[in-house]
Amino acid sequence: MLKNNNTQVLNRMAGRSLKSSRRQSATMILAVLLSAFMLFSVFTVGMTYFKMQRLQNIRLGGGEYDAIMYGVTDEQLSTCRENPDILRFGVHALSGYIDETEYDNTPEVMLIWADEACWNEIMAPARERVEGRYPVEEDEVMVTEYALEKVYNIIDSRYRAGKPLILTTNMTIKEMQEKKALSMCRRNSMSRRGWIRQM
Repeated sequence: MLKNNNTQVLNRMAGRSLKSSRRQSATMILAVLLSAFMLFSVFTVGMTYFKMQRLQNIRLGGGEYDAIMYGVTDEQLSTCRENPDILRFGVHALSGYIDETEYDNTPEVMLIWADEACWNEIMAPARERVEGRYPVEEDEVMVTEYALEKVYNIIDSRYRAGKPLILTTNMTIKEMQEKKALSMCRRNSMSRRGWIRQM
């Protein structure tokens, strides 16, 4: 078979074809560019949606975890510690709450205690910022500004209206008087520090 050098002829034919159908070629190039942009946009929006969905679930759940166990026994805790398939686990417990009543239509505010693993590893992705430090003493508490405002509004509105304030506690009256567990604090100092130390 003889070698045929037809490169120049093919180049001229391609150039003439492009010149004769410029509009058709421009439309084809534009269609390819728009298709690529559309695919890029769909994938970007899809990935962003799934990231935001994951973040919303973390914030609504209060942490990044796969399962919750209620009423855990010491035997179950030791089983979790020894299981190599469980990467991390933490413990948190309800330590107090303010509930709606027929007289106060306030949102529910809960106070929880969390161990170090739960606070530092599981709950960390759900937090945006923390002012102050995590409470370590028995008479310290950390609350969000929202919860602090709600508690302040409840106490303040009942005090101004002359209504009684009902507290449920496991302390005796003498212990409460000794510790001064119920102390009035200025709102600015509470929100600035991020935690309240009982006086």
